[in-house]
Amino acid sequence: MSLLTGPKFLNTSASAIPLRTGSRWMPTEWILSRALCRYRVLDFAEVPRSKRVAALRLQLSQFAPFAEPGYAVAWEGAAAQVWCWDDAKLREATRGADVLSSRIRIVPEPLYFLPLTDGPRLLKVTEGYEGQVWKGNTLVRSRFWMTQPAVPEWIAFQRDAGILPDQQQPHPAALERELLAQPYTRADIGLYAATGLSLAEPVLLFVLIAALGTSSAWYLTRYWKISSRSDQLTAQFKSLESIAAPVLAARERAIDNQVFASQLARISAFPDQLSLLAAFASAFNSDGVVLRDWNFNLGKLRATVAFPNALPPASNVVTAVQEQSAFTNVRVAPGNEPKSLVINANVNPIFKSDREQPHS
Repeated sequence: MSLLTGPKFLNTSASAIPLRTGSRWMPTEWILSRALCRYRVLDFAEVPRSKRVAALRLQLSQFAPFAEPGYAVAWEGAAAQVWCWDDAKLREATRGADVLSSRIRIVPEPLYFLPLTDGPRLLKVTEGYEGQVWKGNTLVRSRFWMTQPAVPEWIAFQRDAGILPDQQQPHPAALERELLAQPYTRADIGLYAATGLSLAEPVLLFVLIAALGTSSAWYLTRYWKISSRSDQLTAQFKSLESIAAPVLAARERAIDNQVFASQLARISAFPDQLSLLAAFASAFNSDGVVLRDWNFNLGKLRATVAFPNALPPASNVVTAVQEQSAFTNVRVAPGNEPKSLVINANVNPIFKSDREQPHS
């Protein structure tokens, strides 16, 4: 066992499997099985780089289904590739391993497979199969199956990802790949580290601040020696200038916050998931109706509903859903299962854009 190498574990649904021994004082590499993760990609191209972490926190408040979620974020340009897991269960799994919790580096399993530039693929992962769709080196869609998906499921996954029929893979041929020795890209744990400084950058920042502080102290000493010889008018001018500075700074912050609030409103302009589910359920009054699938992303809803008896007329379903104020442009198509319908609809935003605001 090398004193310069940390342990390595693979955390599956059943247990934590040691892959490598090492010193417990070195960082522990903790690979989280794809079966324990949820995935989503979020685009922040319209958000300034300095505001993206705050925007990411706002989006993930509607994404994580766990009471204590953990996150890994891998940025590809302005796109945040986000994996989420149950942090409480993860802590239970790490207690059985002889490692320091403060030195655990959590990395989702998909980051140990080489990425694609574009197109779909089906990967054989540790506990099942992961369907992926890549676009511009970014994983834009992912789905996990415990068993290899059937042909209709595989075709439906590609269709939902927006792949044209002539570009779809007709058969779910699973690729078996060995895990890489290291993740193919950096994944930051938590939300505050997503666009943070690297290990070397804080040291450089400290050196720059120290150099600026030393030179500033020298100039400040010279300044006060000269200021002590100034007349009363100069002293009054400086006093007025110091009083006005916080007012001007507050005005600049207010303008920045107003612009930031408008951008956040455009990103998170839609109702929360629980409200949408309640409004959608109100459209169906008969007993035995079952919601099979629910997929909402940036104002677009796709839901699969199964009926206990004969399918109602499509026009009745469209009318019933569209009567709910949250939905517009409702379309209905037959589902993959008998007695099921796939309902697509646009979700009305709860915030209006700047161009839609009434003029006073």
